[in-house]
Amino acid sequence: MAQIEMIDAAKAGGATNNAQGDENRVIQVVDNPQLENKNGTTDTILDKGGKRKRLYWIDWCRTQSVLNVVLGHIWTDVLLQTGFDRDYPDRMKPPWDERSRMCDYGVDHGTLHTIPMFFLLSGFLNSYTFRAHKKNGVKGFIMKRVMRLLPPWIFGGLLFSFSQMGFMNKEFTVDYFFFSHLWFIWALAAFTAGCLPYHILLRTLVMDDKEVSVSLLREFMKNEKLVAAEQDSEQTRVCGLKKQLYLPMIIGGNILLVTLYGIVWDLLFDILGSGRIWWLLHLPIISVLTPTLVWVGTKVRSLSTKDNFKSMMFLADCLQVLAAFFIPLAMFFILGAHDACPNSKCSQNTFFTVNLFYSITVAISCNMAGITFGEVREQCERVISKTSWTKFLAVFALLMSWAWPFFTYWGWKYIKGSGFLTMYQYESNTNVTEVPDPLYKNGGGIMYAQVRMWFWILSMLLFAKAYCDHLINKHFHAHMTQSGMVFYLIHRCFTPILVKSFLAGGTTDITTLWLVVSIVTYVLCFIVYGIFFSNKYTRSMFGLIPVK
Repeated sequence: MAQIEMIDAAKAGGATNNAQGDENRVIQVVDNPQLENKNGTTDTILDKGGKRKRLYWIDWCRTQSVLNVVLGHIWTDVLLQTGFDRDYPDRMKPPWDERSRMCDYGVDHGTLHTIPMFFLLSGFLNSYTFRAHKKNGVKGFIMKRVMRLLPPWIFGGLLFSFSQMGFMNKEFTVDYFFFSHLWFIWALAAFTAGCLPYHILLRTLVMDDKEVSVSLLREFMKNEKLVAAEQDSEQTRVCGLKKQLYLPMIIGGNILLVTLYGIVWDLLFDILGSGRIWWLLHLPIISVLTPTLVWVGTKVRSLSTKDNFKSMMFLADCLQVLAAFFIPLAMFFILGAHDACPNSKCSQNTFFTVNLFYSITVAISCNMAGITFGEVREQCERVISKTSWTKFLAVFALLMSWAWPFFTYWGWKYIKGSGFLTMYQYESNTNVTEVPDPLYKNGGGIMYAQVRMWFWILSMLLFAKAYCDHLINKHFHAHMTQSGMVFYLIHRCFTPILVKSFLAGGTTDITTLWLVVSIVTYVLCFIVYGIFFSNKYTRSMFGLIPVK
């Protein structure tokens, strides 16, 4: 499939014949959404030398997510072994103090947005590496993901098992692999595989849209430099099947997967019986309506004439950008249609509840949102280039700064953990007999959690894109970003042991304990990372690339 790339007329070495008056631009059509450089890697963003331009801002965001999660895990281990989380639920009473409350607030706050942002970025990056319409593209994508995640997961599970049995006197259980902190590894692989039908459908629609764009540009612009690349015969196939065959199968598979997903969870937790029907309908709705908006954008584009060409192209782009933002909006309104299951029905310390279904649905939705943003990124860039939305957003944010504290409000009394995310319930954590808070009733708790989550995700991503898209130093960048996987896998091999040791040594203040254990854990993890990095076999296992 051809991709439209805008380049300066001066660099193209000639003037343009643009029927719409864009004299300073020419359109160059290049083959395939994935551009291959001389190093054999692929990307749609190339630098001036034709090499792949690394998305440093995403690297730093992913690294920050790992840092946030590891610090949160250490804080949880400290609370578990000191009894604070069970014996002292009221954060306003001793032995809680301002330092411990501040640390607890930071962890609760990070839990709202850190993991969802990681799934969002994972889906976005998948759109760069997914080559569904190339020969063996789907198979190659799956194999790369399996080999990237499976060996570290097994290795991490073995290390964690040995540490628990050898130093914490616990018996072996498969929970160390599936329900410890390592759940994230296999869940990421499962979510990626489950989103494949959706991704293939979306990629096909985007390719069709680009085909329409190229046809219209050639017809209306009459540009001699506009030369469409020859169509790759494999571009019309997925897994060896032609479009007429695979597309109905993909649509059916997409609907079947989200339907089975809802049925399984309903059998486990009686979600319909609890009255949370919209939670079940959320994924089917976004998996159907989001591609539909992309398809409608293509149809609008195809209605372009020479007279309304620019306006129709812009309208089509806006519709397809709306498709990406539809998922966050749906998460707010559809998931926010119901309350979280409160402590009186779903214990704060019970992992498997109906609230876990909400958390997993949020993670999958963020992954799908990342895929969608990645697939329509060119449309986003065109809309941004034709509007002054960034200037308006900056002024609007300043004028609305009075509301910024709303997005940092803790609400500790009503915050509720749910698996790996947090939400808000209408019951008090300290006294379930209190009158339910009206802010968190009728879905308000879920809506507020969604607003806070997306506010911080978008704020962090925009800040990183504007100010952190830099290498700084190749050694610093490589070791900071590549060590994240190793840190995540092995940090809990150390933290429970370290907490136990420092407690035995007389360090009982939880804030001091958290800071000391965090520092020692990071030193130990970085030493292990250095050992792994020095060996070619462990480098290969963890995907570590030597710095040249």
